[in-house]
Amino acid sequence: MARGIALLLALLALTGCYSSLDPVIETGDAIDIAGKYRCVETGNGRVFTLDFRENKQGNFFPAYSYAANGKIYKFLKIDAATYIGQEGDERNKLLHLFFVQMSGRTAMVRVPDLEAHATAIEDAMQASHVNVAGRTGHDTILIEGTPAEKIAFLKRLSPSLLREAATCAPR
Repeated sequence: MARGIALLLALLALTGCYSSLDPVIETGDAIDIAGKYRCVETGNGRVFTLDFRENKQGNFFPAYSYAANGKIYKFLKIDAATYIGQEGDERNKLLHLFFVQMSGRTAMVRVPDLEAHATAIEDAMQASHVNVAGRTGHDTILIEGTPAEKIAFLKRLSPSLLREAATCAPR
């Protein structure tokens, strides 16, 4: 455990976003996010825009994905307003994982707060059999495990272990 915590602490300069080389969310849930959004990163104030287009496949048990700015997004609903998000970069197949907390149509993007909660996050990783595989070229933490283990890990991260990374509001 000490080795894992040391690795997490060594990665504190990162954003706190996790990445996976394999899809974690295969069948996405619906989220009210279609349309144009203006996003502001917390901390540095960088502004960017996203234009989400919904793609629904199937009728009885539909699968949802959202295309925006050359990437594919899928969401897994955790509760009434909280989702695990997966951002797929079509250029290099690296998938970023994060949380979205919805308030109406405004989305707060949240990531694990490694600086304040490294031990609790490491405990959640171990309990879920997820390992840190290193750092990506996108300044994210690459994690290893089965998709089910990665989802179990992310679901173990209570809201108190997360910090705001950006807020996106409809334009």
